[in-house]
Amino acid sequence: MEVICRLCFSSVIFICVVSAHYESQLPFIRKCCPMDKYFHRRKCVDRTANESQLLTFLENYQVIINDTCPKDASRIRLVNNFDILSNGSVMFLDKWNNSYVLGYTDFCVDNIDKESFIDVLCCRRIERPRSREKDKTYSLGEFSKIRYHCS
Repeated sequence: MEVICRLCFSSVIFICVVSAHYESQLPFIRKCCPMDKYFHRRKCVDRTANESQLLTFLENYQVIINDTCPKDASRIRLVNNFDILSNGSVMFLDKWNNSYVLGYTDFCVDNIDKESFIDVLCCRRIERPRSREKDKTYSLGEFSKIRYHCS
């Protein structure tokens, strides 16, 4: 509830009452940094302006402050081709135009480096490098004992 109350810099008490009444109807969304900060050079820094497009946008959501990803995932910035949906999820296209939809637990929104744009950091699992043993290349001679059955 405290985070919701911070969404508006004026009339805080009114916003808190309204948020408490509609709390169960608003979708969740994660913000990477606290409400009074934005993401700059991989750190949360103080905002220079009291109003921003992001803060106005977040008034339609229950905001959770959290930028962490699971241990086996990394944060990746979505640069283009994404939409934040009204249900609190994000839809994006990869470089092959495959479409993905992530729930609010798998991404966070914030201003990154500039306070004028809404950006998305998503949690994506990155394949670990394979070991040499798993990637062994066999010469054709090593497979000479394989039997082929032709019908």
